[in-house]
Amino acid sequence: VSWPLCSALCQQNIGHHQRECQLFKTTDARFDLEDFEKSYIGYNAIMLLRILWLKDNKNDDWKLLVKLMDNFEFQNVEDNNMKIMIDFIHNHCKLTQFTEEELRHIMGVLDTNAYIVGENSDKDVHLQGLFPTASILNHSCSSNTICFPRSNYEFSCCAVRDIKKGE
Repeated sequence: VSWPLCSALCQQNIGHHQRECQLFKTTDARFDLEDFEKSYIGYNAIMLLRILWLKDNKNDDWKLLVKLMDNFEFQNVEDNNMKIMIDFIHNHCKLTQFTEEELRHIMGVLDTNAYIVGENSDKDVHLQGLFPTASILNHSCSSNTICFPRSNYEFSCCAVRDIKKGE
């Protein structure tokens, strides 16, 4: 079973697709899908892989991302989805240079800081975006901003109350 999220664009070897398709082809990384109409945990690997790629290729971005909060103290170490993702990265993609702790941190960063920027209600699939600056803006018990996606996949943040200098 291949990756059903790929399209004709993948065949053109453009951008992220080229790296991911090459990795999946080289390592024969696949998920066993029985129902192509349902959302699948394996799709989360795509965003995780894109973030891991930053470590060796855009180190300044990586350094910024690893500073973000992961709420690790609230994570369930026995979380089956996390185990599936760690297994996929280590055993299927053969990316063993990333420790389990690093992978859990990045997954925690995504859970804590990523925003849904698009939805596909028919398949219960959400497009997520990680906007480090926006995620820091709203980390407060008394939020002063609201962040939301726009229809063109841009992201906006607006003040919901007056914000004092330095706040």
